[in-house]
Amino acid sequence: MTRDAFRFFTGLAGATLAVMGALMLMPTSDEAVAEPGAATPAITTDDHFAIVGVRLFDGESVLEQATVVVDDGLVAAVGPRDHVDVPDGATIVRGADLTALPGLVDSHVHAFGDALEQSAVFGVTTVLDHFTDPEFVRRMRQEQDDGRAGARADLFSAGVLVTKEGGHGTQYGFDIPTFDVDPDKVSAAELRTAAREFVDARVAEGSDWIKIVYDRLGDPSGKDAGQRPHLGRVAVAALIDAAHAAGQLAVVHITEREAAREVLEDGADGLVHAWIDEPIDDALVDLARKSRAFVIPTLTVLESVSGTAGGAPLAADDELARFLPRTALGSLRRPFEAEPDPSRLEVALGAVGALHRAGVPILAGTDAPNPGTAYGVSMIRELELLIRAGLAPTEALAAATATPMASFGLGSKLGRLVAGAPADLLLVAGDPTTDVHAMRDIVAVWKRGSLVPRTPVPDEVSVSSALDAGIIGSFDTSEGQLLGNGEQEILEADQGFGWAASVDARMGGTSTVTLRVEEGALVMDGEIRDGFAFPWAGTIYFPGSRPMEPTDLSGVGELVLRARGDGGSYRLMVFSPSIGQIPAQQGFQVTEEWTEYRFDLQKLGGDRRDISALSIAAGPAMGPFHLEIDDVELLAK
Repeated sequence: MTRDAFRFFTGLAGATLAVMGALMLMPTSDEAVAEPGAATPAITTDDHFAIVGVRLFDGESVLEQATVVVDDGLVAAVGPRDHVDVPDGATIVRGADLTALPGLVDSHVHAFGDALEQSAVFGVTTVLDHFTDPEFVRRMRQEQDDGRAGARADLFSAGVLVTKEGGHGTQYGFDIPTFDVDPDKVSAAELRTAAREFVDARVAEGSDWIKIVYDRLGDPSGKDAGQRPHLGRVAVAALIDAAHAAGQLAVVHITEREAAREVLEDGADGLVHAWIDEPIDDALVDLARKSRAFVIPTLTVLESVSGTAGGAPLAADDELARFLPRTALGSLRRPFEAEPDPSRLEVALGAVGALHRAGVPILAGTDAPNPGTAYGVSMIRELELLIRAGLAPTEALAAATATPMASFGLGSKLGRLVAGAPADLLLVAGDPTTDVHAMRDIVAVWKRGSLVPRTPVPDEVSVSSALDAGIIGSFDTSEGQLLGNGEQEILEADQGFGWAASVDARMGGTSTVTLRVEEGALVMDGEIRDGFAFPWAGTIYFPGSRPMEPTDLSGVGELVLRARGDGGSYRLMVFSPSIGQIPAQQGFQVTEEWTEYRFDLQKLGGDRRDISALSIAAGPAMGPFHLEIDDVELLAK
């Protein structure tokens, strides 16, 4: 998860997936042909069907000319075509030239918003989350247990990660508990007790495993290396022991080779991320093998950390792009803010290859929704990179199906296509067991035996006429009370649709704001409160003819405003489908005196041809705030 991962804006800018996919299932005793990519009517299965004559990858091995029978949400039978009887009345799908696989497992995401729905569109039917809001997890898991999950991926989660105050994981505005016991100031027994209490609290919240952060670099891009507080080795070792005492796996986030060595020596069950600083050595390979730990290298995001948008090839693939909202396409094309250095990725690829050859379990995970990634679709890139690291196609597919579920102990039949397993399956054209690029040609996805909707997203985003440079916020037209939380009133702007209040209530947050015009300035008073992972409150400006309509601001170079307030930190955020689901942003610190602030929109807003909103807001720091702005102006480039 990146330091600017404000996923909550997908509710404003994301596209809604439509209802059905494009696979025809004919209920007949004859075999119905499912043409890859054919524009055929979608017919909902009655949860009783068979795929006949299909190539099967069951999570471990390949079987040519297989039959898979699905009934009541489960795989009822699977095996060689001539050995499996198709029940009377079953819908039959001919599997010639197609491959059936278990639904994919993304072993590293940060899930919120519509992550689970987006994942399922690309055949990812299970996600392993490594840090999100426990309340979100509780709600999703309850719906899963009640059979109300629908056409979306199942969720398992570490819940809240374990980190130090100010450490990695605290920069997102999520008010989380932190482990701040100093091993130098307490006895060994007191440290063990504190670690066990902390871990027990995570288990009580519903964590399926314990994720511990041992991030000595502070920032994988290198911009703020060594500046962020981090847990020390003694504390991490105590937390690993506490997780084991609670019957939980201890999975450790690392960013450098020596950190990996240390946590493996201290008993970590798994590593989150490969490293990009130093090539692996034989001693570390041997240690990893003997430790029986698994590794989730997240090569996709490390490619982005290396300064290359790893998702760009996916965004350029028309067959994939037609199922992606423009915000996801923008995210795929956006790398981390780092100088391009391909050698970093090569270090990670070399480590993965060496670990794999030694028999260390490798799990496929994307770390979506970081820059360069998007939910679901980035698993395709992860598979491609795993093969580049040295895995055979079937080994890479196992890393995305059976291996994660076995490694995390989440069920012997999850991630498998075997009798009795949940009918989470994926049908693709071609043979991904020899050419993983076939994973780009998805024919259908089923979740618990029900067809997952896969309808293309409209190609074009309507862009209103260009907005000229000039004043957009003089606030000279009215005085007094204007609007507050959740209200739909709009304050007329000098040009564009206007200004409105913006709070995190739409994402379950409880932050507040009241806007009023006073002495010709827009005054914001509110409070940033807990309740959502990335809280915010403030004002939002819509430059188009209606809210969130993309508008051409390519003739604008800078935004200038005057502001004063309580001395707190605020931020300008730029929303654009081409930027992606994470808004570009720049912070600024106000004082009690009126001060001019300037923002380079060319750096923040890409090409600026589809800017949908500009927001000035408080958060994620908790507490009350007071901000006044005036003379907001767009300057020509």
